[in-house]
Amino acid sequence: GVLEGEFTGRQSTAELTRHYRGFSRDEILYRVPNGENLHDVSARVQSFFADQCQLLNGRRIHLIVGHRNTNKMILKFLLGLSFEEGFRVEHEHQRLYFYFSASKELWSCRVEGTSLRFKQGYATTISNSYA
Repeated sequence: GVLEGEFTGRQSTAELTRHYRGFSRDEILYRVPNGENLHDVSARVQSFFADQCQLLNGRRIHLIVGHRNTNKMILKFLLGLSFEEGFRVEHEHQRLYFYFSASKELWSCRVEGTSLRFKQGYATTISNSYA
C-alpha cells in the first residue's frame, strides 16, 4: 500500500501518523521513502497489463484483488480513462467489480442480505455521480 516502503515492519505510531497525514494532503504525489505515489502505481498497472496482455483476450475469467488506489488505476487502464478520471473513480465498499473485455463494460455487484444488486458503471467523486 501507499504507506509501505522502507518503513514496512518498523513504523512507530508517530511515523505512521505523519505519513498518513502527508498522504491525506496529497493522495496523488505523496510517497514514503522507497514507496510509490499514484503515478508510480499507474505506471506499474500499465506495465503489468502490457506484460500480461493475454489476460484481456479470449473468454477466460481472472480475479484481480487490490487496494483502493491500485483498483482505481486498474479501472483507469481497463476503461481507457485519463489519469484525472481514474483518480476520481470512487472505490465503493462491499462491492465486487466485473469487467467484460469484449464489450468494455464494467459492472459492480453488491450483496444485500440474500440478494445481489448489479449496477453498470462506476461511482465518481464528483457530486456522487455514476459513470
